[in-house]
Amino acid sequence: MHQESPESAVLARALSRRAFVAGWTGLAVGSLTACRRSPSDTLTTQPGCKLAGKQVQWMVPNAPGGSYDAYSRLVAPFLEQELGVRIVVRNLPGAAGIWAAGELSRATPDGTVLGILNGPGLLVASLAGVSTAPQPLRDFTILIRIARNRHVWVTGADSELHSMQDVFDLSRRRPLVFAVNNVGGLAFVGIVLTAQLLGTPSEVVTGFQGSQAGSLAAIRGDVDLVSHSWETVAGRVRSGDLRPILQISGSPVSPDSLLHSIPLLGGADGIAADRARQLGTGTESARQEAAALEKLLGGGRIIAGPAGMPQGLEKCLEETLLKTLSRADLRTAARTQGKPLEVAGAHQARRDLEAAARIASRHLALIRREIAKIRG
Repeated sequence: MHQESPESAVLARALSRRAFVAGWTGLAVGSLTACRRSPSDTLTTQPGCKLAGKQVQWMVPNAPGGSYDAYSRLVAPFLEQELGVRIVVRNLPGAAGIWAAGELSRATPDGTVLGILNGPGLLVASLAGVSTAPQPLRDFTILIRIARNRHVWVTGADSELHSMQDVFDLSRRRPLVFAVNNVGGLAFVGIVLTAQLLGTPSEVVTGFQGSQAGSLAAIRGDVDLVSHSWETVAGRVRSGDLRPILQISGSPVSPDSLLHSIPLLGGADGIAADRARQLGTGTESARQEAAALEKLLGGGRIIAGPAGMPQGLEKCLEETLLKTLSRADLRTAARTQGKPLEVAGAHQARRDLEAAARIASRHLALIRREIAKIRG
């Protein structure tokens, strides 16, 4: 299990950080299902949050069974115990997470409505010109980051692509074809920027309803590749339906043995630097761009509330979430479910999103150009 702050000393430092509401950046980017426990099951509570005995709605930007839903249902029972509340998970899929994010941003900032967000995804939506996309550092109270997004390229098991050399050979004959959920989303931007970095012409087919639909398109051979987080596709790789081709990272995205021989994009010996040598372009520049892309995609899965939350409540919720995510029983459950935790407090989560915004802004012209090509 990947965890950025597994040691108590690191968590203690994170707990000491006071959250504050930042206003910078153009970041932006149903069914009700009750969790198992009720306030009467609580073992400990945080009286400073003044939520004990209340019902908390938890907004999730995808359908039941998706990765954001899985993280929410992992955390909810333990957080119920710590806060002494009843958490109701509310799935609001659609519009690349913007619907759920909008509902969360418009809620009363009293701690009774929280949710999980794709921070970089909202950033990308904002840059893509989606006017309804909330801005994470303006429209939310960022509480913690629970995990990062670490993408891999995968192809169908029957695909002719068995290595990155096969990918390069195919790209010389025709553009690579990728499946994504929506134009302008995080996967879309990651594909566009990676393809540019590697000098591989690509076409992106949009409109697939969820990551599973895109994966099925790759399995059928309708598209060449998809780009998703490792935990999203690991099950189908393990079953033999999908084959990993590239880790969009400078270090392994997971210790899973299925990735041991899969090349990395970044790093001194990564595919980006090697490709730059082949093409006669700058290797150092390629390494820097690969590292920047990893930061952009890895801005992370954020737990947040509406903007304007009272400072005492904000600090209490951040501390309680960090305490909850340091519990040994929760970590064991996360490891069992294959849900890596890379926890950071509010201050670090904001800094990561601000860095992602700066990186994305550098490539804004390319992103908009690729969006315009698809929209015709």
